[in-house]
Parts: sequence; C-alpha cells; structure tokens
Amino acid sequence: MEKENILNLRKVMGTDPARDMKRQDHIEVGCRGIRVQLLDWPIDPYRAIYEGTVATWGSQDTWWDKYPKTSPEGRLMVILAALSHKTLPIALEGPKFTFQIQGPSRAAFDQMARARIGSGFNSIGTRDNDWLDASLRIPHEVYDDVEQFEAHHRAFQAIKDAYEKTVRGKRESWQSARFILPMGTCHSWIVNINYLALQGMMAQRMKFCEQFDLVGTAWLMAIEVAKRYPLLAAFLRPGCDFAHKCQYHQSYQLSELFGALFSGCGRHPVEKGEKHAEFNRACSTIDEIEKDLDVQLTRPEEWTSIVEAAILRDTRLFHSMYTLSREQVQRCMESIL
Repeated sequence: MEKENILNLRKVMGTDPARDMKRQDHIEVGCRGIRVQLLDWPIDPYRAIYEGTVATWGSQDTWWDKYPKTSPEGRLMVILAALSHKTLPIALEGPKFTFQIQGPSRAAFDQMARARIGSGFNSIGTRDNDWLDASLRIPHEVYDDVEQFEAHHRAFQAIKDAYEKTVRGKRESWQSARFILPMGTCHSWIVNINYLALQGMMAQRMKFCEQFDLVGTAWLMAIEVAKRYPLLAAFLRPGCDFAHKCQYHQSYQLSELFGALFSGCGRHPVEKGEKHAEFNRACSTIDEIEKDLDVQLTRPEEWTSIVEAAILRDTRLFHSMYTLSREQVQRCMESIL
C-alpha cells in the first residue's frame, strides 16, 4: 500500500496521531469539564440477571424461559435479591457497559485502571500523540490559595517549555517528551466493564475519601447508567453507604496503620473516632463536586427512595413493570432489602 493511501486511511479511521499541535497551557479546577458518555449497554439486563439467578433450579419441563412465566412481582424479588448480593453474584457479570471518559487527571485514570477482572481499558497515548495542547487539572485547595496556584501555574508552564523543546528539537519525539508530563495532565479513555465489576469499582471510587476527580468521574458513570436503567444505577453506590459506616478509617483493624491520610469525609461517623490523619481536609467534598459538575448526588439516607422511584419509572424493567402498584413494590423491597 502506498504511503499516501496509508496516511489517508489513518485519517479516515481516526488512527492518525495528533501532530504539530498549537500550544495551550489551560488549567482545569476540581471536576470542571469532565465528560462521561455511555457508548454501549445491554439490551435486556433484567432478564439476563433473572434467568441467570434462577438457572440453578427447576425441572427439564419448567427450566426453559422462566422469565415470561413469572409474575412481575416475582421477577422484581429475584432481581432485587441479585442486585443486593443475596444470591450468587455470577448473573451480574452478564450485563456489560462501555463508557467514554474525557478530562480527569492521569492520576485518576491510573486509579480506575487498577480494576482487573471484568473490565478493559483503552487509553489515549502520550507516546503516539503530540501533547503540546495538554491541560492540567488541580484541586480546589490549590486553586483557592493564590500562592499555591501561582506556583503550580509556573511549574506547569516550565514543564510545557521543556516539552515543547523536546517535540520541536533536532531529534523530535513525543515518546521522549512525555516523561515530563505531570500526573495532573488531563486524560481520556474508554472502559468496557460488566455490571458486577462496575458495582465493585463504584463501591470504592464513589467514596469521598478518594481523589476528587476520580470520585466525580465515578458518580458521572452511575448517572449515565441511570439514564438507561435506573434500577441498576440505584445499586451503584459508595461501599460505605452499603455498610452504613466509614470504610476509610475503619475498613479493617489496621486501616490507620497503612492508610488514612485524610480526615473522614463525614458521610458516615467513624466509630470510636479518628485516631490518625495526616491532613485535616477530606480528600473530596460533595459540595465542590456537585457545583463543578452541576449535578445532585445521592445522600446515604436517600437510597431506599431512589430504589423505589427507579422501579416505578424504569420503563425497561420487566416490560410489564407498570402493572405493579406502589404497595407491591414496597412489599418486595421490604422482603428482600
């Protein structure tokens, strides 16, 4: 294939790298500008979860197609049991989602990409593109302190000076230049993940003891799922909300010997009080994230009403879910949850 044809095809396919970029030294604050989009989702996750959950039981005559033979109330009870992990969790691995994420820091990406089983990541390359237009993300506490902000700004400009000299030098190379890019550089990636793995990821990353832009990204992912499947989203929560206690300072007996750099976020009380924290400020604050993203995030005491509302409004739920009354829904919730 001729070189010209290769170059043309790369442009058509979107595999042509970013090159000769105009320099920009933009700085993003907190979670501002982070974008999350759900690209792909399952056709009928509720049926998949139901059939997988009840597959262990039944005779040869009754095993096939249990879903259409079961009443809406029966389906709901099985689904709630599965989502709340009162059954074998394997059925939750069926539904899969693909998210497109742009703008969190490289540090946030590294934390999210620690997920292993049930997930896969496709990340924009710093070796394969000119990052002269890269932006920097900083926390509010730095932005709000004039001296700190000026110091970070000067440092970022110096980094960009060095980057520019490398990519436009005699031996220009994006690969060589990338070694100086900071962990706060705004990043982009695609993540493919099944629902069970997503639940596990969100249980950790939606906690406000995590880094601010990672927390904001995780909540935006849950919000995207809610647009399609509100009931599935209602069971994407911070792990501390499921446990009804702080899991940062008291995740296990030695938590404060190996971690606990920050004070608790206050979402749940720390039993017997905090014994150790290097920094008094919580890692993330719900008020800052809500303001940055222009969203309203769920409080711990709201989940029950969120689940009930999700069941009643989720038009994709069991196809005939509308036949259930509020009383039936509440009865199912009380018996399972």
